[in-house]
Amino acid sequence: MKSKSTKAVVVGAEGVIGSALYDHLIPIFGVVFGTTRREKNRSNFVKIDLTNSFDELKKIANMCDVAFICAGTTKAVDCEKNRAGSYSINVTNTLKVIKILQDLGIFVVWLSSNAVFSGKRPFCGLDEPYMPFSEYGRQKVEAEQKILKLGGVAIVRLTKVISKNTPLISGWVEDLSAGKEIYPFSDAYFSPISLNYATNAIADVGCNLESGIFNISGSEDISYSDFAQMLAVKLCGTDHLVKPVNKSLAYSTIFASGRYSSLNMKKITSILDIKPQSIACVMEDI
Repeated sequence: MKSKSTKAVVVGAEGVIGSALYDHLIPIFGVVFGTTRREKNRSNFVKIDLTNSFDELKKIANMCDVAFICAGTTKAVDCEKNRAGSYSINVTNTLKVIKILQDLGIFVVWLSSNAVFSGKRPFCGLDEPYMPFSEYGRQKVEAEQKILKLGGVAIVRLTKVISKNTPLISGWVEDLSAGKEIYPFSDAYFSPISLNYATNAIADVGCNLESGIFNISGSEDISYSDFAQMLAVKLCGTDHLVKPVNKSLAYSTIFASGRYSSLNMKKITSILDIKPQSIACVMEDI
């Protein structure tokens, strides 16, 4: 989709999604700015950190029409270990950044997660009641509620975003390619989407300039072991190296409870003709 605007800024442009989105937006907007919490390494980047000051953001934001907020504490384990610190970033300071951008007349796209739901039902829609299992999910819920009260923001909920560089995926590929066994969980499920698909969808939402909640999801819920077996067949022609295990027996605390993580995409399909991504397409992308 071609942008109706001329310039954009990606807050958190050196994260996994932010970096890919930044590169994707350049041919759409022409001029794209970015923020980093590290030392800036590009002329159109500024250094900001959601733990403290955002003054530098105003220097580039006042030249932009659309802002994509990809920054935040996104690892569930980090949110559990440091609830106060992650809350400050994911809720308090995120709201401050959004208000700064809105005061400058900038349309904001903010990334949320399917972690706002319980995982008890597949294809959760926009009217599904909040029921998060994790601290990360609870923070996303509170941020969503406060942002909806502000109005004028596009909230993009994502299911699990993966690429060939996702540590779990790259680790599997490395081991399978070396003839080593892998041990994915048979009782943990996700609804994966590829990084390429996600960035395309996020960009289209930003170009559309319509506020509200937009769900981005895979077409089905699949176990990690089933996905790993498909990946093994794709790579090696056989899945004999895939040895499914039970996550409780592995004493894992990585995955939140819940059988389902898929989201209902009826709204975004009707507005932007973006359909859920099939597992086959995810596999091709990675």
